[in-house]
Amino acid sequence: MVIFTTAYEDYALKGFELDVVDYLLKPITFERFLKAVLKARERLQKKKDDSSQSKKAGGASETEEDYIFIKSGGHLKRIEFKNILYIEGMSDYLRIHTDNERIMTLMNFQSMLSLLPSGNFLRVHRSYIINLKRIESIESNSVVISDKHIPISRNFKDELLKQININKL
Repeated sequence: MVIFTTAYEDYALKGFELDVVDYLLKPITFERFLKAVLKARERLQKKKDDSSQSKKAGGASETEEDYIFIKSGGHLKRIEFKNILYIEGMSDYLRIHTDNERIMTLMNFQSMLSLLPSGNFLRVHRSYIINLKRIESIESNSVVISDKHIPISRNFKDELLKQININKL
């Protein structure tokens, strides 16, 4: 969902051609902002409702995809979630470690997390996202996935233990 906020009205038509939710011109009043947010909320609810009806009717939902496309080296690469072991941060890039290869992409952690199913992937360190289904073992301050020891920072440890249903390690 995208809401444009700008001081220039020249781009409004282009924004609506791109199916933005709303186009707000500065200065923006709270009432106008609230109206745009409510409009986005309605669209999101409608998508959820349509998705639920599609599931009941036996159709596939857009959120049921088991893969993502990642831009790497000038092309888009299809990566299935089940093949992702972990994702490692490297400055402005992410390196996605899969069963068969390592894929570099110019992306930040927040963008990557928004593409991954939250129940399967979790950030455990400022430099790592792991696939919870691929954990082989957990040691005091690290997770082992495919013989790689991935550190768990104190900030993320409680959430990891909660996700795998363990109270204390």
